[in-house]
Amino acid sequence: MRVAWVKIVEGYQAAGMMRDDIPADHVARMMVAAAQGFVAQLALFDEVPAEALPDGLRGLMSMGKPGR
Repeated sequence: MRVAWVKIVEGYQAAGMMRDDIPADHVARMMVAAAQGFVAQLALFDEVPAEALPDGLRGLMSMGKPGR
């Protein structure tokens, strides 16, 4: 499964839609971890709003950037 996600990331990187200075394997592993975590939350808490994952990721990615 990870190999398939790496190919998807490489496609985004090649198209200029995603940074290419981060190894595709690292991005794919993060995507798998996020998906697994989301599935675990669904199993534990029933309802998880679909926007929770991208909103949460944007919040984490804004760390260290004052004023955002």
